[in-house]
Amino acid sequence: MYYVRFQQLYCDQHSLSPEKYFKHLRSRALYPHARFLAPIFTLFNADYFAADNDFVHDVARLTHYKEFIGSSLEYMHQPVNRVFLRKYRRIRISTERMRRIVHHTFKDQISSASQDTMTPFSSESGKTKNPAKSPPKNPDQRGSGD
Repeated sequence: MYYVRFQQLYCDQHSLSPEKYFKHLRSRALYPHARFLAPIFTLFNADYFAADNDFVHDVARLTHYKEFIGSSLEYMHQPVNRVFLRKYRRIRISTERMRRIVHHTFKDQISSASQDTMTPFSSESGKTKNPAKSPPKNPDQRGSGD
């Protein structure tokens, strides 16, 4: 079975060439104030956004939304993210912004996967299939807590 990588889906959805993917995604995933400050920080320290760049490259290789948690945990635990400017002033990529972008990009894949899963709910009625766990039908059956 062939899976499309995140980068290809993202470029298709945003009509981007693969060369423009990196800059476009990194800009969208940065905190808004960090977007403005990024050129200044890279002028003084070219490696300041190295962890962010690695995160964007990791996300590019994803083939499923559920793989995102591993990439984001790896990014969040980078020692460089404990630096004051990155941790408290948030001059870095927002993992929540990136999560929303990835979720939106994979949304068709997520919805089709959820239809194929085994859930305890019937898609038509919304009732549980396990009668032992269903709520009582009669309010008098709730138990005597009075």
